[in-house]
Amino acid sequence: MNPLHFEKSFLIVLAVTISSSNSSVSGDIIGFGDFTAFEINVADSGSLPTTDSMSESIQLTNQGFLEARSIFHKVPQPVSQFEARFRYRAGNAAPLNGACFVIQNDPRGADAVGDNAINLGYSCPLSNPSACVINSVAVSIELDSLLPSKSGVYTNGSLGGGAQATSPVNLGSENEIEFLIRYNGGTEIEIEITDTVTLENITNVFQLGNSLPTIVAGNTAFVGFTASTSGGIRSNQFFSAFEFIGEYIDTDSDDDGVPDVIDDCPESATGAVVDQSGRPLGDVDSDCDVDLADFAVIANNFSGPN
Repeated sequence: MNPLHFEKSFLIVLAVTISSSNSSVSGDIIGFGDFTAFEINVADSGSLPTTDSMSESIQLTNQGFLEARSIFHKVPQPVSQFEARFRYRAGNAAPLNGACFVIQNDPRGADAVGDNAINLGYSCPLSNPSACVINSVAVSIELDSLLPSKSGVYTNGSLGGGAQATSPVNLGSENEIEFLIRYNGGTEIEIEITDTVTLENITNVFQLGNSLPTIVAGNTAFVGFTASTSGGIRSNQFFSAFEFIGEYIDTDSDDDGVPDVIDDCPESATGAVVDQSGRPLGDVDSDCDVDLADFAVIANNFSGPN
């Protein structure tokens, strides 16, 4: 695919820099454009999401009964480090309605979509486990009509627990809410949320438990949104002003030709001959080096136990 691909009001640019131990690729998504670069998925029988190319906005849920929808860019984006920004607006906010910003390498690719209601188009009930969006990280937008709205970070299609109240920002206020999500590598992700009308603001930092590329099984992934409605009071949910600026850094700490993200032994000795998983040849005891302990194991296999 040509690395420079232009659509109406849409630009994606790839730039490559290579050094002795790292390769870096940056990718930008600036707006939804005319939506041809995105896959829109509907897992319900309701009316289709409404798109507006002039304002580059999408109404992902339409107050329909038990809607489950998603929209993902068709081209995987660099996610070693990134900054994502978008605006969200909810009408008729109610419990069991909400959405997620999602980074994923689910086997369905850009066609991935989860289940409805409390699953937010991202997770799944026990009765439908294949709907869960796996190999993923999600930032949730959890609506309520009585309790404070919440936002949290979840992985591999699992929701529940860990979300924090977004007060003083009310995600269901019908104001446009701007999200700014930063990931600088490591195991933390920062979420800044601003009400564009009242200018109230909150910033939270969440722990991922592992690096994001490890969780999503790659240094590139599909990026986009999921959303759902419940069987009771149902919400309209709009997304606009979407920007994603990501960088892929393929670090090889021990210069053995195997990137750290798939290297079983990312700190093997200089000059070690390794297999395709980065493990030194002859490392029979799986401790990432070749020493007398390995020879003892080999000798024992030949001679049998004493």
